[in-house]
Amino acid sequence: GNGASLVGSCDNGSENVPAPIDVDMGKGGDEERVVDSSGVPKLASMTDEEIENKKLVRMGMQTAVAIALHNFPEGLATFVAVLEDPKIGAILAVAIGIHNIPEGFCVALPIYYATGNRTKAFWWGALSGMTEPVGALL
Repeated sequence: GNGASLVGSCDNGSENVPAPIDVDMGKGGDEERVVDSSGVPKLASMTDEEIENKKLVRMGMQTAVAIALHNFPEGLATFVAVLEDPKIGAILAVAIGIHNIPEGFCVALPIYYATGNRTKAFWWGALSGMTEPVGALL
């Protein structure tokens, strides 16, 4: 295959903590590939900064998915509110729009700090909010 994210677990009696395991990523080469304790596949030669950047990108992407799932029903609620009373629907849309600004930052900031790319961070933040209009249109 082209990758794996297998993580074993160690039970120390108090909590279940993932343990690193060597994983053959199927890419060939002599470099050892491992999955660290956070579940992020990495090359054994990766620097701590590269590992942290990879974790930040992963966190940003996971946050984007979570917020996209969260925004879909907000779009549905806004649509229903507009049908019932357009004035209330408009107020709700503005309130939810303001509420979405920090959500976008939650997606964009980890990606920006990992990549240094403002454009990429902006578009991932914006993309996570696009499910709201989709929810309103359904």
